Amino acid sequence: RSLRARACETSSLARAASAEGGEEETPSAYNVLSFDVGPNIDIIWIVLGVWLFPFQFISAMMLLYSQVKSAVVPGLITILVAKGISGVLLVADGYLRHTQLAAKDRRLACCDEAFTSIRTLHMLAWTKPFVESILVARAAELRAQRNRLWMQKMVAASDYSLSAIVTLVTLGYYVMHDGGELVAS
Repeated sequence: RSLRARACETSSLARAASAEGGEEETPSAYNVLSFDVGPNIDIIWIVLGVWLFPFQFISAMMLLYSQVKSAVVPGLITILVAKGISGVLLVADGYLRHTQLAAKDRRLACCDEAFTSIRTLHMLAWTKPFVESILVARAAELRAQRNRLWMQKMVAASDYSLSAIVTLVTLGYYVMHDGGELVAS
């Protein structure tokens, strides 16, 4: 039996037991589809994407080659270089995430130390050095956060502008190198 059949059976047995025991029956509806369908659908989309990629890639390359001949190669190289740079930026973002979290831990440790001994700090007039150490830790955390945000935005900007850049590179190569002529049609 499937997971859905067992869930429905369990639900109906629980309702029958509560009805026999004289208890007031509470409405209980199990959405049995939410148990197992979501992850399975995600896997189907992944498999479908992996399956269709070669067909889509080859058909797009054939179509482009039929129109602009060898000018498709610089466009493909541009895509590979841009995605390589995006990959490097995402790896750097991962390292910056660790740096940001370490800086946040240092700042929170400074804050915790100051908050737990606030009376002693005020009594001995040590608040200024503790505030300065917290602000230094905060500045390091904000610097890591700003650098990380820059990495993420550069990847997004590259992805956003990549289609226009590839079009310009491909058509520029087609006109300049291959001697092709652009016609408005």
